[in-house]
Amino acid sequence: MKEYEIYCICLGRALRHLRRRFEVEQWEIADKVGLSQSGISRLEGGGKVSVETLYRYSVYIERDISFVVGLASKIMKEVLDIIEAKKDMPKQAIISFADKALKESSGSI
Repeated sequence: MKEYEIYCICLGRALRHLRRRFEVEQWEIADKVGLSQSGISRLEGGGKVSVETLYRYSVYIERDISFVVGLASKIMKEVLDIIEAKKDMPKQAIISFADKALKESSGSI
């Protein structure tokens, strides 16, 4: 898996984590962001995201876009450290590592 794909997963998981902390459902944010509920699901699962969509999502969850990108970068670094020896990890394993890293860093969010 390419680093860009891993970053998209980490960014999506960071967005999902923040949305859940604000107790917002996918369908609630979908209209504000300009996507369908399934589009939000794809984005949070590691799909590609435009800067405009990322900005709208960040505004809706009351976080600066730089905070969201920084969180995703922090999680990516932790995930890359974990999977360094295993280059061909399945997407689900990377998602699990990203979610674990987010849980461990929740106190600083």
